[in-house]
Formats: sequence, structure tokens, C-alpha cells
Amino acid sequence: MRATISHDRTPMTFAARVSMLFCVLCLSGLPAFAQPAPSWQPLSDEALKLYLQGKYDKAVEVSRQGLAEVERQYSADHPGSAFFLARIGEAYRMQARYEQAEQALDRALRIVERSFGPHHRSVALVLTSYGMLRVAQARMPEAEAMLTRAGGIRERNYGGDVNEALALNGLSRIYSARGEVDRAEATLKRAVEVAEKNATPGHPIVAGTLANLGALYTQHRRFREAEAIYRRTLALWEKGPDNPFAVPALNGLGDLYRAEERLDDAAAMYKKAIALVDNSLDRDHRQMADSLAGAASIQFLQGEFDGAEALYKRALQIRETTLGEIHPDSVRTMEALAEVYFKLNQPAEGERFESRALDIRTRKR
Repeated sequence: MRATISHDRTPMTFAARVSMLFCVLCLSGLPAFAQPAPSWQPLSDEALKLYLQGKYDKAVEVSRQGLAEVERQYSADHPGSAFFLARIGEAYRMQARYEQAEQALDRALRIVERSFGPHHRSVALVLTSYGMLRVAQARMPEAEAMLTRAGGIRERNYGGDVNEALALNGLSRIYSARGEVDRAEATLKRAVEVAEKNATPGHPIVAGTLANLGALYTQHRRFREAEAIYRRTLALWEKGPDNPFAVPALNGLGDLYRAEERLDDAAAMYKKAIALVDNSLDRDHRQMADSLAGAASIQFLQGEFDGAEALYKRALQIRETTLGEIHPDSVRTMEALAEVYFKLNQPAEGERFESRALDIRTRKR
């Protein structure tokens, strides 16, 4: 029996915003606990660049080269090993390869705890990464414990910083998933305060946390508050003509307008986001797929099924390349494509994509 597929991106928006913010901040902050020696600095820079481009397989490959270099020069338990292991874990998390991510992050955490003790900022950083993995695995009690510990380390020992704000973003996602909307909102507002105190107004942690708050408001149909937050976020991120940090806020506004059935306004936001990614990031970046899927959802709702097909197919190609076939975003795109083909009176294609998605969901149970 066929399931009805929703083309609304809003339910997954808040989780996606927290994850993307974590990617930008955590990986760029890793050198704080292991300043790379000159011999592996180029590998560190290249791995981060590939990660931020959404090229996760290549980021893992380069990170493994860096890990091997550290182990060759020093030992498998050197803090530099944790540096690369954390990046490997994050790349695997983004691809929903959770078992491999856990192996890398568990090893990284053991190394930094042995090297620096339980209260060092590097421990907090890896704990935040590990906590976000647990969120993705829906292991919320463990996630809450890790993120609470990470935030506490930062607040007690360092007076709070952008990484405390990052842990608060993660905790807000847990509270939202549990239906504790007021607590999630309060936690995000606290994260905004911490971020604004410890970073410049245009820093990604400030604008990113505001975008997460906007996504939370949208998810719970508090549209006027959401729009005000997104406009404030865009004012921070649109400092330059091709600033890629404006993309999540543009997609968020698209989601908001779509939920309000302002389809033309939503389409304009997604179109602007697509152009921005095209100009400032790789054409196959994960954020391009998010924007394409948003634009496709509008075309579907407007009955423009041929256009929706083309956009969803491109989004699926990017997601399968960067995230992998089994990633939830890839599966949702297959399901959306199935609905498009049924509308186009192409039942064979619709059943093919529907069967692929169902097979993956069944195998992952």
C-alpha cells in the first residue's frame, strides 16, 4: 500500500539547522586542542575545506592521511590523532554512517581525556560532537548527558564561549524532539546570549543560533516571530554579495513562507539560495540539495510536476553522492520523487523509487 509523502520540508528543518551549524563551528575549532605540526597542517586545512564543501568521503580520506602522519611521527595516542579522528567522526555522522562515526569519536574522546584530563576544552569539543551523534541515533538520554557535560566544562572552566553556545544548540534539539518546546526556546535564547557575548555579530554561531530559533518557531507555526528572527539573521549573514552563511536563513524563510502557503514568496527565497550556493560554494554542496528540494516542493504544490521532477532528481543525485543512499535526506527525496511520478502518470517509476526508499527503511530497522 502506498504511503502519502509530504513535500513540506519544515519538520526536518530545525534538526538540519543545528547539524549544519555544528559542522561549521566544531571542525573549524578543532585546532584548539591539538595545534597541528607543520607536516600535517596542509592535510588539516584540506580536510576542513573538503568537509565544508560537503565532500565527506574525500574529507575522510585526507583525514586518514593526517592520522597516519601523526601516528608515524608520534604515536596512536597523540592528541593530534584525536584531531583527525574527530573530523572523521563528523564526516561519518553527516553521512548517517553512525557505527563508523562512533568508533572514531569514542577513540578521540579517550585520547583527549587521557592527554588533558576530564575538564579540558578539547574534551568538551569532542563531547559535543559525540552528543550530536547520539541525537542523530535518537539516543537522547546519552546525548543530553554528553552535551550537558560539554556545556558545563565550557561555562565552569572557561567562562563560556562559542562552543558552549554550540552545546546549547544541541540540547535545544533534544528538548524539541521531546516536545519540550518552551525549554527548547529558552535554551536557544540562552545560546544567543552566550554567542553574542563571545563572538562578533556576524560570526556563524550568532547568526546560526538565530536561524535555529527561527526554525523552531516555524516548526510550531509561530510565523511572525520566525520571520523576524530570519530577517535579523539575514542582516548578519548578508555582509557580502556571496556570503554562503546566508543560505540557511534563506531556506528557512522559504520553509516559513511555504508553511504559510505563500508559495511565490517561498519560491523566491529558494531561488535566491540556489544562486548563492552556485556562486559561493560547490554546485554539488549539500546546501544546494536542501535549496533544490525546497524549490521542488513548491513546484509540486503548484502542479508543475515536470519541474519538480528535475529539481528532485538533481537534489537526490547530490544527496546520494555526498550523504549516501541510506541517509534519511536521500530516502525522503526518493519518496518525494515517487509522488511526483505518480502525479505524472508514470507508475512504474513511482513504484521504483517508492520501493527503493521502503527497502532502505526496512533494512535500517
